This record gives sequence, C-alpha cells and structure tokens, in this order.
Amino acid sequence: AKLTLANSEIKILAHNTEQEKTEDAIAIDYQGDAFEMAFNINYLQDVLNVLAGEQVTVHFMTNRGNAMIEEHLDGLKKTYVVMSLNI
Repeated sequence: AKLTLANSEIKILAHNTEQEKTEDAIAIDYQGDAFEMAFNINYLQDVLNVLAGEQVTVHFMTNRGNAMIEEHLDGLKKTYVVMSLNI
C-alpha cells in the first residue's frame, strides 16, 4: 500500500497479486510537508486488527523508514512499529 500525505489528507493506493487496485482518501489532522511511504498491507492490517480504540496517532519517521502507531485506551498507551518498503 502506498500512502501519500498532503493537505490534511491521506491517500491510500493498494493493489494485490491479481493486479486489482483500489484508492481511497481520508481526512486527517496533519500539518507538514507532503510525502509518500509504502508499506506491506498485511503488516498494517495486523496492527489495525488489534487496535480497540477509534482513534490512533501515527508518527511517520521518513528518515528511518517506519511508522509508529500509538493507541491510547483506558489509561494505557500501546505502540506498534511498522517498517516501510522502498518505493
């Protein structure tokens, strides 16, 4: 999945081995320069499937090539790291 962040929006472009693809855009709270990162969609789904809350914070560390996903729920903070792919 390729994620593009710009103008308080994240665009997600994903495709599978059968050459099917989909694209979606979601409004987010983001201020910063536009950038792109790609992730193995299975790794992102693994993290998203264990989250119980409705809101998460994602820190994209472009200089390290990863994303840190934080969930705050019931006074606890859970942190997950997903490595990006080279695009």
